[in-house]
Amino acid sequence: MPWKETAPTEERLQFVRDALSDRFTMSERCARYGVSRRIGYKWLARYDTDGRRGLTDRSRAPHHCPHKIAEAMAELLVTAREAHPFWGARKLLTVLAARHPRIHDWPAPSTVAPNDLWTADFKGQFRTGDRTYCYPLTIADQHTRFLLACRGLLSTHTVTARPVFERAFHEHGLPFATQAIHGLSYLNVWWMR
Repeated sequence: MPWKETAPTEERLQFVRDALSDRFTMSERCARYGVSRRIGYKWLARYDTDGRRGLTDRSRAPHHCPHKIAEAMAELLVTAREAHPFWGARKLLTVLAARHPRIHDWPAPSTVAPNDLWTADFKGQFRTGDRTYCYPLTIADQHTRFLLACRGLLSTHTVTARPVFERAFHEHGLPFATQAIHGLSYLNVWWMR
């Protein structure tokens, strides 16, 4: 959303107040706030339904994940992984299948191997509208292909990249190994520590 202020909820509330005052047409109001008419009507409808609370961003996470493994399975896998941190995913599954012959629907090895290897890469740079360069940094789990972080940074220097990694480590744990693809080799010493 192109709301100009740092607090989008306040901008949306002001948009609603302008709508209630009838000072502008919908087209004028949307142009003034830099949003489409569809978005303007969406915020008015949300305000009508939920008041100010309806103007906050909602989660875009799916309500249901059909390929999610069961909690009992996840607990079994995590316990086995903690007991044998150096076993690969295939060995872990083979041993667990032998120990639990009644379970037939084991997950794929990629599900069992998160945090084994992360890849990190700067995806090239581009100029933003104000002519400032943006350097997109991505961190992904190689086995699950889960995107752990994607941040637009002002440079490729340690001072900008390191906080992104620290946050990813805090949220997802430490990987067994990290492979830097482009422009991140200077972080190798820090990763080894």
